[in-house]
Amino acid sequence: MVQRYGLFLSCAGQDREAARAVRRELERAGLRVFLDDEDIAPYEGITPAIEAALRSSTALLAYYSPLFPTRAACQRELTIAFVAGQREGDPMRRIMVINPVDPRSDHLMPAELADARYVPPAAGPIKARLDALSGQIGGVPHAPPRWHGPNLGSPRFVGRYRELWELHTALHRADTAMTSEETARPVASVVGMPGIGKSALVATYGHLFGAAFTGGRVLWIDLAGTASSAEAVLEAYHAGLRARAQDVRVPVRDLTDGQVAAALADELVSAPGRSLVVLDNLPAGLDPALLDQLVLPAGDRVRTVVITSSDAYEDKAAVVRVGPMSDEDAGELLRRYRTPAEGERAGFDRLVARLGGHPMALTRTGLLLRDRQGLVDFDRYAGPAAATDPLSEVVRLVGDELAKLGDDARTVLGLAVALAPVEVPTTLMRGVHELIGSTGEAAGAGLTELSSRELAERTGDSWRIHSLVREAAAARPEVPPPGPALLGAAADVIGALLTPAAEGDVLLRHAAAVLGDGRLPGAPADRLRRTLAGHHEARGEPALALAYRRRIAADHPDSSADLAAAAATCCAAGEAAEAVGLAQRALRLPADPAIAATARRALAEGLDALGRYGEADPQWLRLVGGPVGTVELQVAYARAQRLRGRRAEVERVARAVLATVPPDADAAQALQLELARVEMQTDAARPARARAEAVIEHYRRRGQDGHVRALEAQEVLAESMLTLDLWELRPDPHKWEDAERQLAALCARHRSTYGPASLIPLAAEVAHAYALVSLGRHAEGRVELDQLLPGLADRLGERHPLWLRALFARGLVFGQLGDYAAARPLHERALAGQRATLGTGHPHTLRTQYELAVALKMTGGRGWRPLLAQIRRSAPRRSDLYAQSLLASGLLLLPTPAIAAVTRRGRLGD
Repeated sequence: MVQRYGLFLSCAGQDREAARAVRRELERAGLRVFLDDEDIAPYEGITPAIEAALRSSTALLAYYSPLFPTRAACQRELTIAFVAGQREGDPMRRIMVINPVDPRSDHLMPAELADARYVPPAAGPIKARLDALSGQIGGVPHAPPRWHGPNLGSPRFVGRYRELWELHTALHRADTAMTSEETARPVASVVGMPGIGKSALVATYGHLFGAAFTGGRVLWIDLAGTASSAEAVLEAYHAGLRARAQDVRVPVRDLTDGQVAAALADELVSAPGRSLVVLDNLPAGLDPALLDQLVLPAGDRVRTVVITSSDAYEDKAAVVRVGPMSDEDAGELLRRYRTPAEGERAGFDRLVARLGGHPMALTRTGLLLRDRQGLVDFDRYAGPAAATDPLSEVVRLVGDELAKLGDDARTVLGLAVALAPVEVPTTLMRGVHELIGSTGEAAGAGLTELSSRELAERTGDSWRIHSLVREAAAARPEVPPPGPALLGAAADVIGALLTPAAEGDVLLRHAAAVLGDGRLPGAPADRLRRTLAGHHEARGEPALALAYRRRIAADHPDSSADLAAAAATCCAAGEAAEAVGLAQRALRLPADPAIAATARRALAEGLDALGRYGEADPQWLRLVGGPVGTVELQVAYARAQRLRGRRAEVERVARAVLATVPPDADAAQALQLELARVEMQTDAARPARARAEAVIEHYRRRGQDGHVRALEAQEVLAESMLTLDLWELRPDPHKWEDAERQLAALCARHRSTYGPASLIPLAAEVAHAYALVSLGRHAEGRVELDQLLPGLADRLGERHPLWLRALFARGLVFGQLGDYAAARPLHERALAGQRATLGTGHPHTLRTQYELAVALKMTGGRGWRPLLAQIRRSAPRRSDLYAQSLLASGLLLLPTPAIAAVTRRGRLGD
């Protein structure tokens, strides 16, 4: 049995907390209130249970924030209540509105809502309104209007509430006191591209809002197939008018066309209710004045809707534009034919995006998917080449419209086909036309014609062209494909618009599309690649810049500047071996000092990344003593010194440079991270965290969360959370787990961004494995290390710092489990390698030395005392490692288990 409610509270998901507060107050006043407390998933409309609750309620209370009209479920609920009241003579009878942004009302639809008085979010006024009502929303009887002509209502019609409200408002704007156009004729023009669902929308309106025409009639006249001339349209119109007059029993024999129109108008005026006349498929390209001859002389007793593909009648009628369906509505429509099975959701989403919210395309495809379930999946129709089967009729209809375009519109459309399937900035269109010797006016004329035929839609300063229009244009001979000159102009304009500070996502997609066109000449392609590389480098995105730098270097093998630039980008993207090769080639070519310095720095950084410090040292010596001492070189040198464990030198260079550069410079952020890593090596974790957090916030404010330095700062922050500060007496264990999860997320992101050849994901994976071991999650850490070690050895060798760090962590696993016999050889091997590669005073070397000393003591081996003594001489006095080595040295007389309990190190919390 359906439970009855006094009030149905409707709200958008983001407003649910505010709506809950309203419900609590209403329930304290004794009202029974329904509020859906669950979010409705994408592609899902109002559920049967919710609709049953709505129909059993006496009234609807809409929490009508600006988000309310964007939710299809909210609009469906509002429509049901609106129609129920409309059938009782007052569409607002069963609706109350809380407008949280009062006095604003521009977001309220339909017109009756904007004209109504809002109720305050208080129980008294709402209860008073509710007490005056009886019955339920779903119990209002319905007497549909009498329908004459084609009945185009579809049981599969979905959504389109905004357009339905706009159409209702356009036809009834003279009936509301709030409107400023009370004298306007009740005529609406519904426009849109072929197959977009204009006729279905109007038919659904006639059925759904039929209470507005109860006692009257709906007369539908279809002008399909009529030639685009006034004479042909008038002839077809009067023939349809004569047929509708006969349907309503108006005698028309021996009457002229004008007399038939007058007689039919008199009949409709004398009917007890208003009537609706629909003129479907009115051809485009006619004189707008013709509309005056197509509207019956019946005053406001007859509302007229014209359905066409052109907005030419906007001066004669209120225009209702029907564009693509929303993704939510499109998904719901496709689900009505076939629900995606397990594992098909990704293909379903791709297909929804591919069909671009075109109802006819969705319907044709849905029928095929339904009939071929088990034979084909959603991906079968997600690509343009495969979609010609279900969409051939749609593409043909759109193509017929394209054949009517003028030259300017065809040029614009041809260029749009070569660009990416996203919005096209007006500045891009105008700039291309000007470069090819045309004018901005020509681009504007072409866009205006496309817009007037509903083949292009303006959104702010950009234009969007539907995917099916693009597909039809690519297949029609009337739309010429862009030639080399047009593509070259597009490439140059995109490059000019794409500044580092610009919001470039759309331009980047257009750039990729133009570069992928085989007709683009080499010179503009080269210029665009250079611009794109510089754009990504300026935004700290070396992985995205790398492909362009590689191609430029391949096309210009004798350019030391291009080879050096490619080498530098390779270094930043973790492609160390490639960077070394490119830098060596650049240094063999003639170059000015600045280019030579760039190449040499890339060579030194690449050798460092490969763990070949001995080969890199001479390059650093030449750079530091050379004539080109840029800030970037100083940053790179500080990083090189940190890799070698030279803390004092890092601090000297960093502080000297930081005194000369602005605090918001990228170089300053890089040096702050170097200082943070040095602080972590000396157990000063808290200042390291503060530096990392400041860098993260810096790039967040700039909207560059993906900047290479921002990602590095996230890694430093996570590692610092897993490092105990010497004076940190009450650490938070929950933050350790958060840090491990952050490192895991960074590993996944780096693998996706940089690919398998980069050292950046490998370094993050070693850090994550070490974090697992530090947290005492031995099994997970051991599995990850066992997977990492062979690959690290194959790629980098067994003297590389990353391999040695992973080997050390593998030894820690055994030490934490008390298996010091297994830990000892691993630490011995790691220590030998670190001494050879990093030197005896490096923090990583000293840490391994400490763990080996413990393992030697616990297994009865000799030589552990000298190891601890050397740590005390080398480690900073304020460091945790120094304190541990001092304590361990004083425990010689304790039993072995006690020594283990005190000296064990590696797991946080021990």
